[in-house]
Amino acid sequence: MLRLSRLPGVTVARATRVRKSKRKPALAGLANWLRSNFQAESIHFYRLAGLTAFLVVFGLVMVLSSSSIDSLVANRDAFYVFTRQALYAVIGIAVMLFVSSLPLELIRKFIPIYLVATFGLQLAVQFFGISVNGNRNWISIAG
Repeated sequence: MLRLSRLPGVTVARATRVRKSKRKPALAGLANWLRSNFQAESIHFYRLAGLTAFLVVFGLVMVLSSSSIDSLVANRDAFYVFTRQALYAVIGIAVMLFVSSLPLELIRKFIPIYLVATFGLQLAVQFFGISVNGNRNWISIAG
């Protein structure tokens, strides 16, 4: 088979198709934002993203396998606890994507505040914490 594009002095015009996007404008904007903010710069990005996804899915499977019977007895729905945990996982991943898109200087600026707030919440558990199943590791929020 003769390839004309490799012959000296021969130029071949290539026809290009214009693909119409079937995405909605809001989804196209979200896709562009994700592409611009999370474009991989190295293999480490894919390793970290894959490991994060694996741990989230593995955790959800563990929650499902350990709570399905109790959830079925208590709520008549074997997936009640799993769906709540999956919702929290989706919210957590959305927050993770938002924070990772912030400028590094902004994150570094607020590190001391986050550190003090974290230690403050750990100390608050000792004074304002509630006991659940004999374990005093929880602060009651809105309930």
